Amino acid sequence: MEKQNKKLLSVTVLLICLAGMAGIAVADGEKASAPQEEKETAEYEQAQPELTLWYTDDSMTGYLYDCAKKYYEESGIAVDVVLKDSLGFVESIYQTSMDDAGYPDIYMIQNDSLGKAYLYGLAAENEDADVFRADDAGNAVTASSCGGKMYAYPLTFHTPVFVYRSDVFATAPASVEQIFAMAQNDELGLIAGNLIEWNVADEFYDFPFVGESFSFDENDMGNLSVTTDEARYAEELAFFGGLTETIDLDTETMTGKQVLDDFNSGATLSAIIDSWDLGAVNGDTCQVAALPAMDDTLSMRGGSYTELLVVNAFTEKEKKAADFASYVTTEAMGDFEAQTGHIPVKGSVITDETSRIIYNAYENSVSIPNTMDVEDFLRELKNRMTAVWNGAPV
Repeated sequence: MEKQNKKLLSVTVLLICLAGMAGIAVADGEKASAPQEEKETAEYEQAQPELTLWYTDDSMTGYLYDCAKKYYEESGIAVDVVLKDSLGFVESIYQTSMDDAGYPDIYMIQNDSLGKAYLYGLAAENEDADVFRADDAGNAVTASSCGGKMYAYPLTFHTPVFVYRSDVFATAPASVEQIFAMAQNDELGLIAGNLIEWNVADEFYDFPFVGESFSFDENDMGNLSVTTDEARYAEELAFFGGLTETIDLDTETMTGKQVLDDFNSGATLSAIIDSWDLGAVNGDTCQVAALPAMDDTLSMRGGSYTELLVVNAFTEKEKKAADFASYVTTEAMGDFEAQTGHIPVKGSVITDETSRIIYNAYENSVSIPNTMDVEDFLRELKNRMTAVWNGAPV
């Protein structure tokens, strides 16, 4: 028995030694990789930039910087990524391009600005369009196109999604009407606030209530052409206006932040929010779902905006710029969600179930057109829906 114990002790000591050696090897590897990474970062930052990329959303900083650094390691081409003010962004690109004074070779915009960039002559055609059509969401291709051709490289998107309290609802409610019925039947417990909220002051969040009524096209002059199902539109507006009997939302004071705060504090049991804001909700009691229907006959359909990289048609380095834009939106996309918290337009890199729900919501949404006059349509829609919410007849 004593000999066996000695053998066991010897084996144990050996295993501990081996484990310690392995730990030392891992630690040494980590120590070795850290200086190497620092060296690669220093080399990139000291390199003379051959390309410049402008963008306006700070949540993209880490991803774009990392892409630029890795691209430099692989190609030897340094790209300077520069965060800019969003105010007058396209106009600033146009002015610096016309003046030949420090303009960007690539820039990032939302698709509703692509029409303006295209008409300003700031968008070079995407020659790899077939690659994107094969793997990206259909709405991403639509949002990147003008006159039937792709002029951008789609990256990520905004679309309304439905969030609900998992400690109140066992499963996602099928409709807004069902939420009200559950409350009337005392199935939701004590309710201190609203059953559902959204930013009623912003047409992006109102649009889902009327999204099935509209279809968009671009006419020969590049202007927006809207077809409206008037009968359905009247039904949807009537339902929308009727919600004021149950829900207290102020079109003058409501904000997206207020909706998020109310949801996180329990002041509302469910909400319609931007997919980009999911990182700001309480993950412990939050579940994400597609938009519910309004009732048994009226469904919701959200709109969507797509974030795009565009190659400046004024650049003298168009081929290099296009190669980097393609790299950022194809090869590097595997790390996109982890680094930004946003969902990519590339379906093949999505593995998480919740991310797939959001991606599908984007696929099923109405891509907000990128024509220059889309703002006029959205302004008129906002005015109409605000008036209905505040008691105007349908």
